[in-house]
Amino acid sequence: MDILEKTGDKIHVDKLSKKLGCEVIEISALKGTGIQKAAEKAVALAQKKAVSTPVHTFSEKAEEIVNAMKKEINDVVNNTRKLKKRPRALILAGMGKQLGIYGENSLAGDLVKRLNGELLAADQKSISAEQIIEYDPDVIFYLIGETRYKDKDTIMQEVYARREFQHLTCTKNKRIVALPLNAIYTPGVRTMDGIKIIAHGLYPDLYPDPGFF
Repeated sequence: MDILEKTGDKIHVDKLSKKLGCEVIEISALKGTGIQKAAEKAVALAQKKAVSTPVHTFSEKAEEIVNAMKKEINDVVNNTRKLKKRPRALILAGMGKQLGIYGENSLAGDLVKRLNGELLAADQKSISAEQIIEYDPDVIFYLIGETRYKDKDTIMQEVYARREFQHLTCTKNKRIVALPLNAIYTPGVRTMDGIKIIAHGLYPDLYPDPGFF
């Protein structure tokens, strides 16, 4: 606040509080003001055990993107609700003996579950060849980093050739799906690509390959 005052700028605390969904206390380290009030307010809130609800606002374009993703997910859910069997999926990364797992706390894992898929090894960070064979998933999503997109075909050939994949159901049915990292790494515009790719991998008879690569 001290620097703002020197430059002649001002923060409208009431408007900022409304935007954030919580009370904002002005503090001046130089003058020593507001510190006691902030401490008292923090103690009072802790004693109340009250939880502030953040107020999220998005631009019109961002709202359109978010709503489109919600609609896409809801459409998949509604179209697959009556299926007798949920497709069982693994999300893998890496090329070593121990492959990495994208579990339930990842965006990709969350999307599999939201799209009515069963996420295997959901609480693991890695998986062995023996576990993959035991799970025998209906579909494997294999993560490819952005710098390797141009080598996608070669990478997928190597993945299909892995010894532990040879007798898997998903290998026989050609359901090891390349999943671009930037489509599922963080929420954003590319997430729609991730939704469509995962929907295709889970339900290839219902959703065509979106042709990301």
